[in-house]
Amino acid sequence: MELHTIGQAIRTRRELLRLSGREAARRASVSVTAWFDLEKGKHPPTAATQRGVARALSWPLDWLDSLDAGEAPVTTVTSTDLFLQANPGMYVSDELREFLAGRQLLDLDEARSAGDEFRQLYPDNGAVVSRVGLLEQNVTQLQVAVEALAAAVRRLTAQLQDDDDELPGDATPSGRASR
Repeated sequence: MELHTIGQAIRTRRELLRLSGREAARRASVSVTAWFDLEKGKHPPTAATQRGVARALSWPLDWLDSLDAGEAPVTTVTSTDLFLQANPGMYVSDELREFLAGRQLLDLDEARSAGDEFRQLYPDNGAVVSRVGLLEQNVTQLQVAVEALAAAVRRLTAQLQDDDDELPGDATPSGRASR
């Protein structure tokens, strides 16, 4: 099978799962560059990369054999996959693993309901935090820091202007007369 065809199949599956290249690379435990090189068909995947691709795309370990045979790999969508797709911003924690253990979610509606139930059971669960919430906290902290820095700059600017006002007309800040 041509490398280009393998790369195209990987990209198509990633896009179907609505994963960014960065997220797929993270799930596969490869660099973002290595992931995109695979999608472009620049080199064949190593055995470790094949396992990573299988994990990232919910494909069986023999996915490359399926592609070589001209077949689409059998996909395995887990309850966790459905849960995360239906509840954006959530990530897998020990509490979530325990909550989903033994549950078979069959569609996105069931996964959304499970997300509502999970949030009711773990309303203050610090291990499951919305990524958006974390970003909002970081942005707020940065805004406070920028405001403090701007205030410090204004104070220093005012202080320098006051110091300049106190200098004699022909004196420079070094204290020597100008020529």
